[in-house]
Amino acid sequence: MSNFAIMVLLLAVGSVASFIVTNKAGKNSNKINMGIWAALTITSLCLWYFK
Repeated sequence: MSNFAIMVLLLAVGSVASFIVTNKAGKNSNKINMGIWAALTITSLCLWYFK
């Protein structure tokens, strides 16, 4: 599996996760979504850096 495919997969997971969080958490969703996207960004950068 290529790193690009992994990054696309991470983006898909992040989109689904933030969508679910927004529906469930309501007011607190922004902070949680920021955390989700920060984690995904860091993970994808690490994958890209250590390929």
